Amino acid sequence: MFKNENTKSGLMPATRFNFNIIGNFNKFVLVSIFMLIATIVLSFTQGVGIDIRFTGGSIITYSYTGEIDLDDIKNIAQENTGINVSVMESIDRNGNTNFILTASGTQNFTNEQYAELTRAFSEKYPDNNLERLNADSVEASEGREFFIKCIVALAFTFVVLVLFIGLRFRKIGGWSAGVMAIAGLLNDVVMVYLAFVIFRFPLDVNFIAVVLTILGYSLNDTIVVFDRLRENQDKFGSKISLPDRANLSINQTLNRTVNTSITTVTSMIVVCIVAFVFQVNSILSFAVPMVFGMIMGLYTSNFIVVSLWVRWRGRKTAK
Repeated sequence: MFKNENTKSGLMPATRFNFNIIGNFNKFVLVSIFMLIATIVLSFTQGVGIDIRFTGGSIITYSYTGEIDLDDIKNIAQENTGINVSVMESIDRNGNTNFILTASGTQNFTNEQYAELTRAFSEKYPDNNLERLNADSVEASEGREFFIKCIVALAFTFVVLVLFIGLRFRKIGGWSAGVMAIAGLLNDVVMVYLAFVIFRFPLDVNFIAVVLTILGYSLNDTIVVFDRLRENQDKFGSKISLPDRANLSINQTLNRTVNTSITTVTSMIVVCIVAFVFQVNSILSFAVPMVFGMIMGLYTSNFIVVSLWVRWRGRKTAK
């Protein structure tokens, strides 16, 4: 809880929350450092899969009925093609059971190998009504190009955000606010990546979608706090110190940002439950990182970004 002489004298208005967020910055930043270390360690020890849209490769989807041993399917595929593959079971929107065969890297299946796989699977499981639904190949160069475009889009977004925040909040040192906001957004990107590593989801288009969505929510929370900071500076001026104004602004907006995040997180948890029950992995790999990212985005925008900005402004004023 933060209490000071300004509060006792009545200069500080009453708020629902009264947390000393700026004063406990060192504790909050330790959490981010711990998460960053966990990200690095898990990336090397546990690894993370990368979708063929980034690495290039081939993907084949088969529908079937009854029971099939996925390990057996993997062995048959590797014996007939000489290519290392991964197999994953999925259920489509109509409730049909499929398995997806993926070969990443430069080892794309040829048309002859597509036909050979279908023949081998049908001979092994003649009573399971195997049917090839689709087969796609992606060149490694196309995957690299797609990945570069995603990075360029994120970089362009960051530049625009710095310009926007710098101009909108120029009365309170908007450029430094923009830089600190970007630092917080980069932390959110790392946290989303950590969620994909922890839950062993492959990095695919869902990763880009989650990152962009989280950036929107997190940036909105950050702008709300800076907007209140600007209002409080006009209202109190030098009567209240910068750390106290920052604490006041965060506490005044915390109820709104928490309620917004709880509403979104609750709805995404429901989506996670439904996707888990029906084994819809494509939705699960979006909803689970969204829940994780929303929580961390709320934490970053309220407990890290503004504290960084206050320290930056404090050092600049001291100089």
